[in-house]
Amino acid sequence: MILGARVKPQQRSDMAAMKRVEPQSRPSTEVSLLHFRVGRGLFALEVSSVREILAPLEIVTVPHSARIVLGVAEHRDQVIPIVDLRRRFGLPPNTEGRRSKWIVIEVGRHLLGIVVDEVSEVIRTDASHERPAPQVGPNRESTGISKVFAHQGALVMVLNLETLYRAVESDTLGTPLAAIELSLAGQRS
Repeated sequence: MILGARVKPQQRSDMAAMKRVEPQSRPSTEVSLLHFRVGRGLFALEVSSVREILAPLEIVTVPHSARIVLGVAEHRDQVIPIVDLRRRFGLPPNTEGRRSKWIVIEVGRHLLGIVVDEVSEVIRTDASHERPAPQVGPNRESTGISKVFAHQGALVMVLNLETLYRAVESDTLGTPLAAIELSLAGQRS
C-alpha cells in the first residue's frame, strides 16, 4: 500500500480480517540437550553440537598438551583431542570406568572428544526453564557453564564449548592445538 493512498471500504474489511488471523505456528521454545554425569554433577550439551557418542578408544599422549587433555585418538580418519572433564572440574580420576563414554563434539571447525562418567539421555525442556549461569569465579565465563536448566527437580549445567576449547588451546604451553593436530596428522601419512 502506498503511504497516503485512500483505502477503499472493501480493503478495510480485508485488512480487518487479516488482523484477526492468528499465526499458524509459534516458534518452538523447546531445547534438546544431551544429559550426562561427571562426578555428582549433572551436565548437558546442546544436541546440535554433538557429533557422536563412543566407547573409549586408544589414546596417544601428546607432550606439552594442556593439563585437561588426556591425549589424542584417531577416529574416522581424524585425530581428535580427548578432554577429561574430571580434570577440568578438579575432580579425582574415575575409578568406575565401565560406564565412561566419550562425546565427540563440534566446536566451530574443530572436533573434541570429552570424557564423561555416564551418558544418560536426551532431554527436551522448555527454554523458560533456563537460568543464568552462576558466577563463581573471576567472571561468568571461567566456570565453563553457559546456562543452567531446571529439569525434574535438578539443575543441569550446559557446557560452554567455546570456553572449553579455549581452555584446551590456552593451556598447551604455547603450542596452538591446531598445530598439534596438523603435526600428528602429518606423522600418520
